[in-house]
Amino acid sequence: MGVDTKLYVNNKFSLEDVINVIKHHVMPEVFGIAAEQCDYNKEHEPKIVASEHNYDCGYIVFGVDGNKRSMWYYLPSKTPLGPCKSFSLGHNDQAIKIMTIIAEVLGGIVQEQDSYDAFKMYRGKLDDENGLSFFVKNSVICNQNDGEMEDIDKLQKAINDWRIKYKR
Repeated sequence: MGVDTKLYVNNKFSLEDVINVIKHHVMPEVFGIAAEQCDYNKEHEPKIVASEHNYDCGYIVFGVDGNKRSMWYYLPSKTPLGPCKSFSLGHNDQAIKIMTIIAEVLGGIVQEQDSYDAFKMYRGKLDDENGLSFFVKNSVICNQNDGEMEDIDKLQKAINDWRIKYKR
């Protein structure tokens, strides 16, 4: 049995939110692939692969060329903090960096090695405001805004991007 790096995030975030953090934060920082390249090159696009036996678990595939990662997810997982989504990657330095980046954006708990009881908690850019509007949340997740409500130009861009993406 191998050692894994684990991440626990609040259930209020969807798998699509995690995919967007991977696309807009992890891919550029870890793999050097801009989010726009993911949009145009489907090989780099993070994908959800649901388990054929159980919809509550599966994995998200992402990465480049010979450096693909499969991050398992489990919905919901029970923790002392209540129900949450949990994610698991085979342990190495890259896995720790990936999980930490996601936790820094969404907030959460990272367990660098599941064989130890050491946990690191991250507040995240979205933890301060439960009442954040959808558009501010979306702009932070898509790396267009760092959580500042005052940046109207970045917020407007996020709203326009959302309207174009979903044809609203």
